[in-house]
Amino acid sequence: MLRKRVEEPITHPTETANIEYKVQFATKDGEFHPLPIFVDYGEKHIGEKLTSDEFRKIAEEKLLQSYPDYMIDQKEYTIIKHNSLGQLPRYYSYPDDFSYEIQDRQRIMAKDPKSGKELGETQSIDNVFEKYLITKKSYKP
Repeated sequence: MLRKRVEEPITHPTETANIEYKVQFATKDGEFHPLPIFVDYGEKHIGEKLTSDEFRKIAEEKLLQSYPDYMIDQKEYTIIKHNSLGQLPRYYSYPDDFSYEIQDRQRIMAKDPKSGKELGETQSIDNVFEKYLITKKSYKP
């Protein structure tokens, strides 16, 4: 029998989280499937909101820079991993437009693996993964 894991109360909250964004592109027929593109979206404060429009703009910019002959046709999915380095990361899946609020979390303290001595606070990270289906742009002579 599985027991539900209960999150401990936040006693030492952090004020910020780093946002790491990974975008994947693919054609509907699967012929073109380039490697994902990673973007450090920077540090955001707890309570700040991120929207699907912000990430769509980044995806469009990266697609234009890397594959200018293609355009976004549709979004396949968005997955957000909240507090990926924490003890109990949470996953959120968004098939459509979304607004995501950077949520409270416990400070994560780095420790020396040999001595166990605390080295200080390490950055809390939220990961955003998106996949878009793309099509070749049509050119008219």
